[in-house]
Amino acid sequence: MSALYRTYRPKKFSEVVGQKHIVKTLQNAVVLGNPAHAYLFCGGRGLGKTTLARVLARSLNCPNVQNGEACLSCAICKEMDAGSFMDLVEVDAASNTGVDNVRSLIETIHFQPTSGSYKVYIIDEAHMLSKGAWNALLKTLEEPPAHTVFVLATTESSKVPATINSRAQRFDFNKFSDTEIIQQLQKVLDQEGKKASGAVLGLISRSALGGMRDALTLLDQVLSLGSNPDVTEVELLLGVTNISVIIELFGLIGSGSQAEIPKFFEKLTTRYFDLMQVNRDILEFLRQLVVCKLTKVLPQDHDSQSNKAIGDLVGIFSESELLYLMRQFLRSYKELAFAPSMELPLLVASLEAALKFSGKVVGSSAGVIQSSGPVKAETERRLDSSVLNIKPTQVLSSSILQKTEQTQADASVTLEDVQLVWGNVCGELKEINGPLATLVRNSPVLGVEKGMVLLGVKYLFHKEQLESTKNRQHVTTVLTKLLGKRVGLRAEFVAKETEEVAPEHALTEALRIFGGELVE
Repeated sequence: MSALYRTYRPKKFSEVVGQKHIVKTLQNAVVLGNPAHAYLFCGGRGLGKTTLARVLARSLNCPNVQNGEACLSCAICKEMDAGSFMDLVEVDAASNTGVDNVRSLIETIHFQPTSGSYKVYIIDEAHMLSKGAWNALLKTLEEPPAHTVFVLATTESSKVPATINSRAQRFDFNKFSDTEIIQQLQKVLDQEGKKASGAVLGLISRSALGGMRDALTLLDQVLSLGSNPDVTEVELLLGVTNISVIIELFGLIGSGSQAEIPKFFEKLTTRYFDLMQVNRDILEFLRQLVVCKLTKVLPQDHDSQSNKAIGDLVGIFSESELLYLMRQFLRSYKELAFAPSMELPLLVASLEAALKFSGKVVGSSAGVIQSSGPVKAETERRLDSSVLNIKPTQVLSSSILQKTEQTQADASVTLEDVQLVWGNVCGELKEINGPLATLVRNSPVLGVEKGMVLLGVKYLFHKEQLESTKNRQHVTTVLTKLLGKRVGLRAEFVAKETEEVAPEHALTEALRIFGGELVE
């Protein structure tokens, strides 16, 4: 049995889904009998570049074409279906990259079409051609015979030489919307006599990432479970994270339930082995929350229970907090590839977020978040804690290490004690790490809280540098040695000056921003 994406590949312009701007232009060119000598089709995989090239070739050569549409019943159309039409030449540039391959192709260009009106050359993955192959093709592409049409398809248009771009009509293919994909999948199911719920089709659409071929391939895979497959089975098959699992995670984060998050990840890793996919699904969920927060419109592809939970989360988190969460999980996604265990970056990101949001009043039941008290009043009462404009008193601990230090620090240490030894601290740090000493010297001591020395910073980069494990150990070791008492370290944001930096202070400001130092 043929794969669905091959069985339901469009053969006429009217069967093509989406890409209306491209379809209309090509169809009009066929109607007017004035096609371009070269086309450049650009876009990601599964968007219909090669398919539309074949539709164009069929319409240009069909003797019974009407309004730009091929008849599908003549000898030429049947030959195209069988793959035996001599005037359609398809070249895979990925395996025919050399100049000799192009030269052998050029030798056949000047021959008249065998049975059709045009000889159509489709060069797939054209960006794979070598520089010599492009040069060999250049002159022919500029002045081909009147009966020849080139279609170059590529997924990496940036690798196509500018000289080729300027000699061809370029069309950029758009990704398919979820609505277009779901409608097409439903048509295929109707013709196959099978059923699938809207939730299943939504899962397939999101997993396809805008590619129709990918969507049909996934549908083929899902239908192997039987007609009208269960949503849970489909989630496991496709590796998609259940929406209730993600909602439960953000319920724990929003309520500041740090102790429950490790238990949550223990259960998560027993069910989901691809944590990169879990991280992607978390980011997509956060994107939906941001869109919902800004537009006040709930997503349409979830059940009513999930939509209610999403609505509650939207009321609980502010815009800046949602953006903070997106940054946290974007960072964890980048760290997954290098982590000793896959769940560790996700666990750290979730714990840091839970620490930040500890104190929020949120309840959860069976993965559904329910606000305790008027959500709107609670949201308005909270201060905006965006890291781009934050005050020292608004910053909570940013890592588990800080919390450990705080429990071990000597609470009898005072601000005066630290100020007395601060000059010696910078001197000793200079012997260990010069840039770190400069950064510490330019970070004022804001105070001491229960043995935690608070340093003021203006930039996120400086905060990350001071709170890195290695630098933190250097500073706290020197402080503990000079004070004779155990202390911890925390960097907090201070407000940036709004006035312009005077010219005479420009060098000092540059040193402060980039952590440099003057060398005499």
